[in-house]
Amino acid sequence: MSREPRCVLILVQNMSFTYDTRVQNIARTLGRSGYRVRVLCPRYPGDPRSAVVDGIHVRFVRWPELGAGLVAHLLEYLCSVLALSAHAIRDVLRERVEVVHICNPPDLFFGLAALLRLTGKAVVFDQHDSWPELFAAHGNGPLLAGIAGLCTRASLAVAHQTLVTSESAIPAALSRGADPEAIVVVRNGVDLERMPPPAPDDRRLVGYLGNMNPQDGLTELLETIRCIRHDHGRTDIRFLLVGDGTLLPALRQRVCALGLEQLVTFTGRLSPREAWATLARCAVCVQPDPPNVFTHISTMVKSLEYMALGKPIAAFGLVETRRVCGDAALYAPDADPRSLAGCVLTLLDDRRRRAELGARGRRRVEGSFAWVCSEPALLEAYARLPLNRRGRARGPGRPAPRAAPGRQP
Repeated sequence: MSREPRCVLILVQNMSFTYDTRVQNIARTLGRSGYRVRVLCPRYPGDPRSAVVDGIHVRFVRWPELGAGLVAHLLEYLCSVLALSAHAIRDVLRERVEVVHICNPPDLFFGLAALLRLTGKAVVFDQHDSWPELFAAHGNGPLLAGIAGLCTRASLAVAHQTLVTSESAIPAALSRGADPEAIVVVRNGVDLERMPPPAPDDRRLVGYLGNMNPQDGLTELLETIRCIRHDHGRTDIRFLLVGDGTLLPALRQRVCALGLEQLVTFTGRLSPREAWATLARCAVCVQPDPPNVFTHISTMVKSLEYMALGKPIAAFGLVETRRVCGDAALYAPDADPRSLAGCVLTLLDDRRRRAELGARGRRRVEGSFAWVCSEPALLEAYARLPLNRRGRARGPGRPAPRAAPGRQP
């Protein structure tokens, strides 16, 4: 005799489900594997209050946007935690949720996770980014980075299973007390079936896709563009910057101050399909994330998407970027925008090299970094959750004997 499918509740604080391809991929995989999936996430402009997407029930939650500045961000974090926690508790009571899948950043839901774990729910901590290193990259100082580290430690302690996006992120998690037997690498991956077909590119067009927050290297990218325009005298090159973030207003002002209005176009945030179609026109794509403790251990989704589109990449030589992109990218020999500008120009002026790097990148995605390559690890992590036949978590969270996901006997 079978029971109804187990219900998974996914919480996301920092990205709408509409634009978060990792969460979309995870939710779709779990849904196809027999789980009943619900998602709570921020409500962006244009998002409905709720929607059913490929069988996934998504509720878009709104809280006050308090502007820039550290105090405003901390207050906004508090508002978001309260809002999402209230919706999560309601769903747990109404929908017979058995697994709570909490995505970071921020690492502020450990209290909710601990409460739900005490009531017998299994907890998955999906560490998209290492929050203490992210704080350090923002230049917030050791005190806030230390507090973030304590929050991460608490989140790791309460989780039955911890998902990380790369091998590079494992040492940081272990240093904060993570159980090595409960860490699973579930890489970011690209759903190749959703990517647009190859399109003719414009050799004068350079693309960027991603967030536009202080850690994302957009300040370095504008300096790179300035070098290309003023130091190299290239007025024939255009840059398409796709995305949004807290830094966007300042970036627009900086473009005007540098006299780059004719070279730079900000498209704003686009849906994944629209963003990929826009990038398909570009001859080169750029990953400007500067080297630091955060970026060295982070897997950049944009680079995977660039490679899936067959685009050559100009980037700084970050540890995880080199692991993922391999010989599909041209790496700046020095950690400065002038060096990155040289990589962009080298690729733009060499059609054969662009084609070679683009083909290598596509092969790397197909062989190792398509989402289908990450699905087995995700499902294995879920099969190891210590749930009993009644859907309650057993014990301290050590791996349980493997069981079939979704429907349970």
